[in-house]
Order: sequence, then structure tokens, then C-alpha cells
Amino acid sequence: MKTTILDYQILENQVYIYDGTFNGLLTIIFDCYLQKTIPSNIMPESEYIPNLLEQTKHISTDEIKAKRIWNGIYHSISYTALYDCYYAFLSHQKGKEMLILKYLLHGFIVGSRISNQLSIDYVIRNC
Repeated sequence: MKTTILDYQILENQVYIYDGTFNGLLTIIFDCYLQKTIPSNIMPESEYIPNLLEQTKHISTDEIKAKRIWNGIYHSISYTALYDCYYAFLSHQKGKEMLILKYLLHGFIVGSRISNQLSIDYVIRNC
């Protein structure tokens, strides 16, 4: 049976906090991919405002995990997906981290076809 993005467990009220770098985001994506979980939000440390209703988990940047996921995107999805994600990351769009996470997790399932699936919200907003 093939894994789908629906097989990932959604962590309600769980916010992942990271240092705001692209490698930090790639580290989170690596962890989510391995654990088959998706947090309710991902925020850079500089933008996070504490909230009593949310649990936070600080994710430290791990260069080895970031490099592994970078290579995985390049080889399993496409260079175009990597390029699109990096430029989406550089944008000032609110919630870009969650869009990138869902886009890449789905991309690991369907491969390079992810760029053509424009009916999916996180695909069209990432391209």
C-alpha cells in the first residue's frame, strides 16, 4: 500500500519553532517525513508570539538532515521543486513554511508530477 499525505498524523496545537533559515526548515521537513507527522504550524523564532493554547517544539538546525532532504528533493522530486521551494521560502508570504512542508511531503509521494497538480492549494501557491 502506497503512503499518501493523508497518512500523516496532524499534531493539533503543535507549533514547530526554528531559527528562520532554509536549512532549519529542511530539518523540520526531514523530521516530519520520518515521523509521518505534520504540525499545526511552523514559525521562525523571531516571529513567534507565545500562546497558552499551543505547545511549542524548538527544532535546532541539523546540517546533515538538511543536506539529506535537499538531496532527496533533488533526486526524488525534481530540481524545479527545489528551486520553487527555495524561492517560496524567500518570499514574505505568511504561512509559507506549511505550504512548503505539504508540497514536499506530497512531492516525495508523487515525484516530479507534483508541479503539474495545480488543483491542490499548496502546489499552486508554491509554484
